[in-house]
Amino acid sequence: MAIIITESNDITTNKVIDWCLANKVTVRRINSQSFSKISFELSDDTDLMNLNQKKVSSREKIWNRRGKINTIPKKELVGTPFYNYLKREEDSLIKSFELHLKDENLYAGSYLKEVENYKITHLLNAKKIGLKIPRTLVTNSKDELTEFHKRCNPIISKDLRYSVSVSDKQTMYSSIGTFEVTQAMLDKLGNNFAPCLVQEKVDKKVEIRIFVFKKKIFSMAIFSQNDPQTSLDYRNYN
Repeated sequence: MAIIITESNDITTNKVIDWCLANKVTVRRINSQSFSKISFELSDDTDLMNLNQKKVSSREKIWNRRGKINTIPKKELVGTPFYNYLKREEDSLIKSFELHLKDENLYAGSYLKEVENYKITHLLNAKKIGLKIPRTLVTNSKDELTEFHKRCNPIISKDLRYSVSVSDKQTMYSSIGTFEVTQAMLDKLGNNFAPCLVQEKVDKKVEIRIFVFKKKIFSMAIFSQNDPQTSLDYRNYN
């Protein structure tokens, strides 16, 4: 038995489930967009966990694929003054649920790690173990940014943590991913602004994505440098 916690429109999850079914592996899929019934009972001699009225046993393999368990009935609570508070309470529950399951089950992926996923921390850890990192600046000062641009031109910018997704009744703003910072952009900036991250632009020979599972390293190459549209950010699909 395997449990996959994911998003309803995730193509990778669909392919993995197809593979599991072809190999006669039973899969329970939990989508973030769907309401899930959850019970977690604790006592001195037992702990019982039920998800959608089915017991979660220590024999089950669990994969968290960018998903979370949604425990709040949105239809009844969205738009009420209690919703944001209840989401914070849910966050505490889901993280505790995951930490317990990691002790008992073969568990891959992480809602907790996905939420606490910070570029600056990753850069510092990479530097600590001897990997080369691009020269990076986080600043809210135009003077500092301009001086960095002079030293490292060309430079790029990307989100510190979250992709831009802001909207009101008339307009929606969304991130374009990684982009090159130009002098024209700098000229339009005020003297101070919200902190932003910039890095020296490093032309890639090939893009490598790596993950580690049970002390094994799995790598794949993306030849995104072969096309101008994807050479800076492979997510700019063509």
